Amino acid sequence: NNWQITDALPVPVWVSQLSKLFAMFGVTFLLSLIFMFCGILTQIIRGGASTIDIGLFVNDFLGYNWGMINYCFYIILVFFLAGLTGKRFLTHVLGAGYFFAIIVCFEFGLLEDLRLGLGFTPGFEDYSEMNAYGMWRTASFWYFLMWLTFSIALVLLGILFWDRGLAKRFLKKLQFQSKQLNLTGKLAVLVFLFLFVFLQSFIYKQVNLADNFELSSITEAKSAEYERTYSFVNTRPQPLYSHVDLSIELYPDERRAAYKARTEITNLNKSPIDTLYLSLPEKCELQKLSLDGETLEPLEQDETHNMAMFLLPNSLDSGAIMPLEMEMVKQFTGFSQGDPQAALVYQGTFASLDKYLPKLGYDKSKTLTSNRVRLSQKLPRLTSLLPPINDEKYQALNTFRTDSRRIKGNITIGTIMGQTPIGTGRQVKSWLEGNRQYANFVIEKPTPLNWHIGSAPYSKSYDGDISVYHNPKHLYNVRLYQRILNTSQWFIQSNLGDYPYAETRLYEIPRYQEAIYSFPYGIAVSEL
Repeated sequence: NNWQITDALPVPVWVSQLSKLFAMFGVTFLLSLIFMFCGILTQIIRGGASTIDIGLFVNDFLGYNWGMINYCFYIILVFFLAGLTGKRFLTHVLGAGYFFAIIVCFEFGLLEDLRLGLGFTPGFEDYSEMNAYGMWRTASFWYFLMWLTFSIALVLLGILFWDRGLAKRFLKKLQFQSKQLNLTGKLAVLVFLFLFVFLQSFIYKQVNLADNFELSSITEAKSAEYERTYSFVNTRPQPLYSHVDLSIELYPDERRAAYKARTEITNLNKSPIDTLYLSLPEKCELQKLSLDGETLEPLEQDETHNMAMFLLPNSLDSGAIMPLEMEMVKQFTGFSQGDPQAALVYQGTFASLDKYLPKLGYDKSKTLTSNRVRLSQKLPRLTSLLPPINDEKYQALNTFRTDSRRIKGNITIGTIMGQTPIGTGRQVKSWLEGNRQYANFVIEKPTPLNWHIGSAPYSKSYDGDISVYHNPKHLYNVRLYQRILNTSQWFIQSNLGDYPYAETRLYEIPRYQEAIYSFPYGIAVSEL
């Protein structure tokens, strides 16, 4: 019963309680240092001594990207529960129960919003040596600030609720009249709780209201509504792209792109087309659309489903070809809690043209493919994800885009100084204009519209007609990749015929992308 002696001492509760709390912080700090030392030692043993980034180790092990600070938040939660319950065993049960419940809820999708998980910060799995934490650095800072204000309030409440002397009834504890915390401390609790609520609302605005995240249930409901509303478009005759010239200005530091697409569309249906349906990519705004030089105004525009309908001034007859020009802007605002938004990042932008060029007609990628989800949304079952084998319409389409066949085109990309444009096709030229870097790519042979663009700071290594564009720090695998590409070209020419392209460019892209992409004249590989 030492507590009877210690509680009678003329020492404020906060002195003893904060001493215990900071002692636990110290243990967490020592454990984090040990883990960090083991990580550095492992890297040295494996031959990576020259690439050790002490700042990154400190940030990851001692910071708030699931480092020491995140675990301190959980220590504070247990500290608060101990003060609230006054019972050791109940504190253990509640603490362990919370950790188990929060893991199960996020693992099985019962909870998805990181604002509901104490200490959760986004982006800790998406570090890239090309883009570092990128947008995640801003996002994780605001989440950390939110949990910091909440944790300080919990510390103060833990002191307020702590039993000194004989145990108090639970409801009596909850009265805000205890003298264990003075008036300044009680006001501080209210201030930090207010800041916590304010930061919750700020993050909700930046993430949820800015359309950077939505619950899977909302996404499923929207997809079902899209199918119910627009599935009729799939039965209507729609044109196909027959030529695409894209001129795009990338502003990676602003996560913005402004671009013009000069395309040609053709009607390969037997009946004329009088209405054009455009399915816009996410975060894209169509500023101007003109057909054969005549500006078109949307007859109907659905911002929820990014769908726009245009009545053509003159029907597009079967077999006819017309020029269609678009002026568009794509920009990400706020920050995300899960999607790296790789189409526009600070360093290492890389994306397919699907992320920029609208789809003509119905967007089948929004179709719900799980029959369990379809039934829950009152949609009919799918008997197959593939069209009938004898469907002539789908037999004529390619895998990558259903609104185009094999086509030619041209891509001109501008980006900020210090970055190199990435494009599909033969690179015709590159040049500087003001403080911007430009490159022009030509797709000379009819090719599926599986085109990619991007921008990143690169070093370039040559080996004949093979070029490797890589992170300036990543020199160790360049020769290996050049040798692999040379061997691959030799094998193709020996067994399959002439290699179809005059040059091959290998691009390094951030690690959170898919492992590998291929397109005319180019291959993109996730961090070498």
